[in-house]
Amino acid sequence: SEVRALVRLPDGRIAAGGAFANSGTTPVLRAGVWDGASWSQLGAGFNDTVNALALTPMGELLAGGRFTLSGTTATPRMARLISGAWQPITTTVDAPGQPNVEALSVAPDGTIYAAGFFSHIDGTFVSNVARHDGVAWRALTHEGAPVGGLGAAASDVTVLRDGRVLIGGAFQTANGDLFPSGAFNIFYAATWDGVRFAPVGLGSNTSLTDLAPLP
Repeated sequence: SEVRALVRLPDGRIAAGGAFANSGTTPVLRAGVWDGASWSQLGAGFNDTVNALALTPMGELLAGGRFTLSGTTATPRMARLISGAWQPITTTVDAPGQPNVEALSVAPDGTIYAAGFFSHIDGTFVSNVARHDGVAWRALTHEGAPVGGLGAAASDVTVLRDGRVLIGGAFQTANGDLFPSGAFNIFYAATWDGVRFAPVGLGSNTSLTDLAPLP
């Protein structure tokens, strides 16, 4: 059972997310924490895989993945750990298949970015990448285009030091799903500066799964 995400918590402990269900004989349902001596479950854990973990500027832990429940609490694909319990940060996450959040990143102002395979979050069309500004989930759009997002699944998202958002995945177009005449090529890697998408050099010749900014 694999570990898919790791993050160091403000108190120095290590949080892990993945497809695991236990550590030895201790139940650790897809989300656990290492205190330097042993693993314990984070909250009630989750009913399916955790793909991503991220910290907010306030030190709150976020999780994203395939899960829909933490114990008996509905947590559709994304959740926030509050006072030891996972709470939802979405109402619905939809896709023309099984929705999946692959990556999370948080900007210094607290804006949450999510990437994966999904069409709508909380009823808003976002197409594989979205942001939560503290009020609602919104699409990443290009110069005021009537539709936002990417033409295929995204696998990673990272907020860069200059504020741009770096995204990698299986996509080759931005804003191209519903309005092909407005689509333009972005081969598997793109940045978004709050107004427009841009390619990263000449892109890649195949889909990307992980990205990291240089020091």
